[in-house]
Amino acid sequence: MIGLSLLVLPLALWEGIKRVKTGVKGQEDSPDAERDILLFLLIWAFLPAIILSFSCNKEVSYVLPSYSAVALLVAWWLDKRLSHKASEKWRGSGWFGLAFVVAIASFFLTGLDAVTYITTMIAALAFTVPILLFYLWKNRSTEAVFLISSLMLCAVIIGNSPNVLYELRLKKKCFAPLARSVWSKVGQNDLYLYLPKDTLRGSIPFYGDRLSVEIDRPQQLRSVLLAGQRNFVLMRTQTFEDVRDDPLIRGLYVKRSLPDFNLINDYVLLAGRKEAEAHGISSP
Repeated sequence: MIGLSLLVLPLALWEGIKRVKTGVKGQEDSPDAERDILLFLLIWAFLPAIILSFSCNKEVSYVLPSYSAVALLVAWWLDKRLSHKASEKWRGSGWFGLAFVVAIASFFLTGLDAVTYITTMIAALAFTVPILLFYLWKNRSTEAVFLISSLMLCAVIIGNSPNVLYELRLKKKCFAPLARSVWSKVGQNDLYLYLPKDTLRGSIPFYGDRLSVEIDRPQQLRSVLLAGQRNFVLMRTQTFEDVRDDPLIRGLYVKRSLPDFNLINDYVLLAGRKEAEAHGISSP
């Protein structure tokens, strides 16, 4: 979500920091007022993300509360650029024109497989290379820099398309294929998440478009498994190692295989045994 602003975000932050530090001179508005607003936005952009990312129950960086401040800072920076007079030789319209065309094409072509999609977009962007060489030959550095920047922006847009993300992150940490595999095995039965933490708690219901129940005590796990084959339980591998020999659940489960998605944390899917196979223990 924040990827499209990453290109100009460092420039916006740097200018904001400079203006907070040195003030704004020669403007009708109060310099102190603008400095206060910029200082507020800078604090808003960093502080929530830093505090929440170090929270003990988070597995990844948490920057969602900072999006609004980032958007305002980037919009402020772009407004300054686009408000320049033509004599100042900033060709922002051309830059945004190229990014807009690529964004529209990206929207309509996003259903293609990753390789075809990237190949098509690279071929389209190749038409800008002669323009870039012309700018460099004419020593028009401003236009050349912003054309290069627009190409970088286009690369970010392309890299954030669903199929490309799926292919790139599959080898790192992508919970979409894990969720699809889990739900395909669960079918119409019930899925329980045992001590899932935030990432699993959010991703499994989201990608499956179905609800799952969270449990966090061995007694609950026992009750779920006693119900037999109509219940499934997903948990971390480490969590499974901790409870696998617990007398409360020993003999009550069958371990179902999951593909190796090379996730940072591996997971285990358990299914309850048939009541008759569960050592003669019947559900209460």
